Amino acid sequence: MLATGNIGSSSSRNAYENNFDFGPDGVLHHTWTYREAADAANHDLDYAYSPDNGATWFNNGGTNIADTGLDQSINVNSPGIIFKVLDSRQRLINQQAQCVDNDGRVHVLALHRRAEPEAAWVSGDSVFSVLETAYFHYFRDPVTLTWSQRRIPWTVFPVGSRPKLGYDSHGNIYGIYLSYASTNTDVVPGYANGRLVIATASRASQYTDWQVACSLPNDLNGEPLIDQTRLLADNILSVFIQENSVSTGVVGTPLHVFDFAVNIAPPNADSASLNFLGSDALIAFNAASGHTYQLQAAPTLPSQSWTNIGSPVAGIDGMRALPDPNGRQSGQRFYRVIMDP
Repeated sequence: MLATGNIGSSSSRNAYENNFDFGPDGVLHHTWTYREAADAANHDLDYAYSPDNGATWFNNGGTNIADTGLDQSINVNSPGIIFKVLDSRQRLINQQAQCVDNDGRVHVLALHRRAEPEAAWVSGDSVFSVLETAYFHYFRDPVTLTWSQRRIPWTVFPVGSRPKLGYDSHGNIYGIYLSYASTNTDVVPGYANGRLVIATASRASQYTDWQVACSLPNDLNGEPLIDQTRLLADNILSVFIQENSVSTGVVGTPLHVFDFAVNIAPPNADSASLNFLGSDALIAFNAASGHTYQLQAAPTLPSQSWTNIGSPVAGIDGMRALPDPNGRQSGQRFYRVIMDP
């Protein structure tokens, strides 16, 4: 196996899991990559599934490749396990993102080297780096069993940390990661600070419409975590992430949970839209960084008694949605958003 141009071999390999996830029919799905040695790069993206909680395993085409009752295990030579061939010069990082949606569709989000000529391997390249890479989305059709490939646009918000991957009740997909400021720095993913990016693609488009839906200017560090259960139940994407800090101790390292409402009707360029999530009313509008925004409500129009709902929030360059808790049960209400300055 090639590792930064050198030939290496090993008698055993370590499989680095993306995840184990059950589909809606109880089938257990697993994707991973192999590493040849501690100091060699990862290679290939692999897949297998088990209909009996991991007792027996099958490749993508349905061929039995391991029966744990017979002391068999999946190995690097198991047939039909590779769904994306990547040699070890592709800056493929291990332990990336996987989920299985409510239709049984397996999704993988993995960063590795781009295919453009300017991103091709040259002698002296590092094994792991965010240089010349992008986030690639792979998904397996539960009927045809075929794998497809998409890519998140990388030119505005370049690759950074290991990503996370989630899905909503409509089958839309969300990729969450930190984007590092420079595309010219040789940094191993997960070992630098950056800004939080939420990218999304729709099931209706067959995930051809990947776009960055939101990015936060906060200086953050580490790898984000998401609450998949809440995303399905409430249409709220909750992201747990650590703030970048000069302190490395327990005290002085702020932790954050950022909540994003999904499946919200987008506003027109100079207006707002009214949405509902559970008992909350959500007012969505186009915001801009450098401003603060205050949601207000009144029972009638015209009104001299506008009431602040919640506290002022900082703007970002994109859509924001401000909640009125229990607004759906409050009778007739009119809303406006005040911008300052």
